[in-house]
Amino acid sequence: MKRHSVLLFAVSALVVLVLALPAVAQGTPGAAADTLVRLVPDDAGLVVHAEGLADRLEAFKKTPLFSRLKAFPPLRAWRDAQQAELASASAQISQALGATPEELWEHVFGQELVLAVWPPDEEIAAGEKTGPPAPISGPGLLLVRADSAQRLTRLIDAVSRLQAGDERTEWREATHRGVKYRELTVRADGNEESLFLCSVDRVGILTNDDRLMRRVVEAVAPPKAELIDRPATLDGLPAYRACLADLPASATIHVFVSARRWDESLRRDVASASPAERGEKEGFFRFWQSVEYGGLGLEIGDRVLLQGVVRMAPERLPPPLPQVLASFSGETAIVERIPASCLAAVAGRCDLAGLFHAARTMAPPEERRGGAWDLVDRFLKLVGPDFAAYLTADEPPASQATPVEPQPTAKRSLPLRWMVGIGVRRREPGENLPPGKDVLETLVPLSLQMTSLLRDGTPLARLRTIAHGDHRLTLVENWWLLPPGAVAAYVVTTDYLWAGASEATIRAALELRAEDSLAGANRFRGLVDKTLGEPTHLLYADLAAMRRLLAEHKEAFVAAVAEARGIPPDRAERGLAQLASILELADTVVASMHVDERRVSVALGVSAQP
Repeated sequence: MKRHSVLLFAVSALVVLVLALPAVAQGTPGAAADTLVRLVPDDAGLVVHAEGLADRLEAFKKTPLFSRLKAFPPLRAWRDAQQAELASASAQISQALGATPEELWEHVFGQELVLAVWPPDEEIAAGEKTGPPAPISGPGLLLVRADSAQRLTRLIDAVSRLQAGDERTEWREATHRGVKYRELTVRADGNEESLFLCSVDRVGILTNDDRLMRRVVEAVAPPKAELIDRPATLDGLPAYRACLADLPASATIHVFVSARRWDESLRRDVASASPAERGEKEGFFRFWQSVEYGGLGLEIGDRVLLQGVVRMAPERLPPPLPQVLASFSGETAIVERIPASCLAAVAGRCDLAGLFHAARTMAPPEERRGGAWDLVDRFLKLVGPDFAAYLTADEPPASQATPVEPQPTAKRSLPLRWMVGIGVRRREPGENLPPGKDVLETLVPLSLQMTSLLRDGTPLARLRTIAHGDHRLTLVENWWLLPPGAVAAYVVTTDYLWAGASEATIRAALELRAEDSLAGANRFRGLVDKTLGEPTHLLYADLAAMRRLLAEHKEAFVAAVAEARGIPPDRAERGLAQLASILELADTVVASMHVDERRVSVALGVSAQP
């Protein structure tokens, strides 16, 4: 029985590529008319397109990121341990194919490559031996553009000769539109698998579906007026073009997922699911029907940037997802309140009142009413949707303006200071709510004391209010959640509630100038591509500053880790040394996200200085 096996295709198509790929490098993206994308039929379900990788490899090898990765101890140890095996594999490939893996990568696979996968049709799904049909088991297609037609022909001839002496394989030739191609049939364990190979000028074609081979040949063959029009291909698909526009123009590799192509396959998967799994799969399928496409873009060069996007049709989103997305979307200005000198930060938007309303609509009608629901709803309307938390290095003692009584049990703390903040809503015209600032100035100290009263034997927190310009800062001492001797502080402004590890931390936050904020820092902006839009959520880490801090305060960190984990200091020191080696991989890391009613984009960026 002849079956389409994505496993056979993927192994056959990628084994040489994986062995030949010394590293990934940066190329020039796009869906121009002369790229291999114009040969891919437009009903493909998943497409990976990489262009110009070999030409950019040497440039990437000269970047600080590559040098850091190459020197990473675990990777270096693995490379040393596998060196003999890799050399042996390289020699075998060279002998079998008449070219080294490096030559294959540079001249064949590293020029331009497309890998496409189709969902299985009903005939293929029904041909599965046992169990439910696999959602991804349809035809596959590999296209490469070599730098020489002769080199590509020699490679295909070498592959043909390798299989010629195997009694389980059979070769035959076929012709379509005047183009000759070869079929390799492999018989094993009662099954019959086929691969189809072809080269047209510098373009190599490998697929496990004869119909697909013919469709690609029709697209690549010189057009003739008396023949049918050129088939519809991926480069003309509006969803594909829109996906490229949502991804960084500098991306080296693009991945495109055409959501509608997978509907029937997923529907069969739901129908064949067990009762225990069906509810979860049906929920995912309802969401999937609102997705128009998904995509990934990967750029590798002076920076590494991986960005993904999911584009949705909001009118098809199942409830309460529209309300949930709305709760996380919108512009945020809180990034301008985070200092560029911070070690790490997380910030974004979360409309707690909106999320609470969405959850309330999901509750049974008889449970949606009541004073508790209304009380929580009124409180949540006072705060958000902006939030932030960040860490800074220890500030100099001179920045502590108000003296604090020394505590006899105080221990030397780590040289870190934390800060958390949440937005404070202003009262809108006609709204029957007091200003959030007025309520929180009363509610926060009351909550601090209430949490102390609920703990037996815990003394009340000591609160002291001091003036700082137009603001009133409150110092918090002896609160049960604070370490012995620690003094926290908070302030409620018209727009934010800030709580920090010290009075100096709060003062620094209130006095932060716009030009000193993270929002305009080059290290941050350089890892947020403009196609993402302004981030609605972000995670930032200054790994270089963390390394310096670990080196300068090694003893303090070793003691803190040993005490917290209950381990000997030497073991804690080894663990911190491993952490330091990981931090050496890069200098800056930014994870960012943009959410609106139609799109969710996520990006991860990494950079290193020379």
